[in-house]
Amino acid sequence: MKNFRSLRPSFFAGRHVIRRLCGMQQSWASFMSNEAFFHNCKRGRTSMELPELIRLYTGAWSEPDRALRQQLLERVWAEDGTYTDPTAHVAGIQALVDHIGGVFQQFPGAHCELTSGIDMHHGKLRFTWRMLLADGKVLLDGIDFCELSSDGKLHRIVGFFGPLASKP
Repeated sequence: MKNFRSLRPSFFAGRHVIRRLCGMQQSWASFMSNEAFFHNCKRGRTSMELPELIRLYTGAWSEPDRALRQQLLERVWAEDGTYTDPTAHVAGIQALVDHIGGVFQQFPGAHCELTSGIDMHHGKLRFTWRMLLADGKVLLDGIDFCELSSDGKLHRIVGFFGPLASKP
């Protein structure tokens, strides 16, 4: 097993890729660098590899088309899942689809990319991300803390924006 802290954020799940992957049958290994850490969770935790789960989730934050965004979230989000960040608290897939749609209304062409590897233990995980505007400028950096459901889908995400405050 490779050290997951050495991962490079080398893959952006852009719209053109998302359309191909919604019906994907091949392994994500073909899309990721050789250094990628694949957590298979064969102990009943998830039916897909952890990097795939997070790539599809962040891909939903890059998909302006509502129907495609919903398809992505249906693959990775628990029906009773909750999402919380400094601006919102939503429950369920439809509410999250709508919340992300609101981001696209404010910032057309924005997209999300991973900026770290994925740390996981005991069904909990964390990763950092960056939201970029259509012109490539950084809108926001953040970190998400997640909890998986018993079937391996995302059950709870709590997100924070920006860097931590300095110690007083």
